[in-house]
Amino acid sequence: MLLLKDVESGISKLLEMKKKAVEVHPLFRGVYPLAVFSGGELLVFEPEGSSYRYSGSFPAELPEEIFAAFPLKETGWKTAAVVSRRALSSEEGLVFILHEFVHCYQAECCEIELKRGLRIAREYWERGDYSWELEHPFPYEDGRFVELYSVLLGGELERIPEIRAGLREVLSEKDFEYMVWEEWKEGFARLIENRLRALFGLPGNHAGGERPFSRVTFYEGGARLIEWLCKAEPHLYHDLRALFERMMAL
Repeated sequence: MLLLKDVESGISKLLEMKKKAVEVHPLFRGVYPLAVFSGGELLVFEPEGSSYRYSGSFPAELPEEIFAAFPLKETGWKTAAVVSRRALSSEEGLVFILHEFVHCYQAECCEIELKRGLRIAREYWERGDYSWELEHPFPYEDGRFVELYSVLLGGELERIPEIRAGLREVLSEKDFEYMVWEEWKEGFARLIENRLRALFGLPGNHAGGERPFSRVTFYEGGARLIEWLCKAEPHLYHDLRALFERMMAL
């Protein structure tokens, strides 16, 4: 049984960090649903003003070390940050929760609307498959893809237009859409996470920047691409819809 008092203590620290996180991005002015999981039990906290209200405990089957964001029935199908109890016990864990809040913001902002414009999303939805973001069989081991994406990860940012043109040639339409979707969704969250890490004096997170490539590769590649775009076009940092459209057109 999770001790509610211990969880609420961790949430108080989270709210303190979230207040400071506004220096990184104004999305942290919002309060997003939060669910804390341990031992088969999910404690749900709903936004109330600038804080949280405990709304109940529910049985659940989830990984013990979960960090995720998805709609919950218990929050009226609003996207919630769903995290392990342990996440509340360290500053790094709290930063990971703030990463999940980025996904809550994306969901509130424009995620479903953007997905409707993607052929890959529509085709999976028509088949009743809603896990495509995690399970799409992207050709991570294709030598041509690996060669091109390695240039981006290697920091040769001046070659980005050339790299993207090459990726359009070697990837199918659906695979290109998948790549851009993951770069936008996870890359933006990774960029924000690393700026938070710098703010709170924590080491950067660059997982995914090494081979073999995987879905996590797009966290790192997306963060680098978005940072490059936002330096040239600063308004994109605050307009996620325009950012996605810019990435798709690149």
